[in-house]
Amino acid sequence: FPIFDIKGRVLGFGCRVLDESLPKYINSPETLVYTKGRNLYGLNFAKEAIRENDSVVVVEGYMDFTIPFQHGFKNITASLGTALTTEQVRLLKRYTNNVVMVYDSDSAGELATLRSMDIFIEEEVNLKVVSLPKGCDPDTFVRKAGVESFRKEVEDAADIFDYKLNILTSRFDIKDAVNKAKVCGLMLETINKLKNAILKDEYLHKLS
Repeated sequence: FPIFDIKGRVLGFGCRVLDESLPKYINSPETLVYTKGRNLYGLNFAKEAIRENDSVVVVEGYMDFTIPFQHGFKNITASLGTALTTEQVRLLKRYTNNVVMVYDSDSAGELATLRSMDIFIEEEVNLKVVSLPKGCDPDTFVRKAGVESFRKEVEDAADIFDYKLNILTSRFDIKDAVNKAKVCGLMLETINKLKNAILKDEYLHKLS
């Protein structure tokens, strides 16, 4: 997979094995020209559609971008398999302030999404999150269910508060007082980063 910058210049390459051998992905090393955390896969192809829709869907890997894009879902880009960086979020902000993240439904995907959330909040970007069915990523979901079903999942995306709270309450038994306090503490870390006082007040009410 050639990795392009926003002007369509090739910076490096990503490769994926076709069998079960490991590592699954091998990428060009980072250089002065290519830094993973400063680029987004496919953004050079998707930037006009992102502007037109005033929104972007962010996925994780090369195929998660390629298959929806080939099926007509054009306002999409990929984070090159890592948690998003501040530089990548600022790159997205050139084209839209509305982001929907669709990461894999496994634990690693959930953690990557949670790590990225605070960056979006600090950059005052509107973020929503899609939780695909277990075992699905955008690539396999579009192949099995079709691009319109994928579009519907994006339209029904949860806001960051509901997404994080759902993950935490699925991992901690909040009938236990210690766990309840832990969940509240983790939620407050996110709420306290909000700069909009009205939103902050609304989320505090929801949390209580």
